[in-house]
Amino acid sequence: MPCPAPSHAAPRTLQNPVPTYLVEATGLRQSNVSGHLTCLKDCGPVVSRRNGRFVHYRLADPQMNAVLSAADVVLMRHADRIAACIYYRVAGRDR
Repeated sequence: MPCPAPSHAAPRTLQNPVPTYLVEATGLRQSNVSGHLTCLKDCGPVVSRRNGRFVHYRLADPQMNAVLSAADVVLMRHADRIAACIYYRVAGRDR
């Protein structure tokens, strides 16, 4: 079963690799973010490093950041149309 990773969490949020930051940046619950990160780590595109009580995550392949950044630029060009799309709904957000 594919990992339902939140595409809006990458790549900008992976520049600060602490899950607490990802929770704040995405508005998702801690358990949801942890689940996505665990899935991505198990699938390979993300690696982790423990530092005391914190776990830091990063993209496993440095080229992946360039690809995600390029996708982010393209998506931002179309953000208004995406937000207005009747088929796109984000739970908890007013339209």
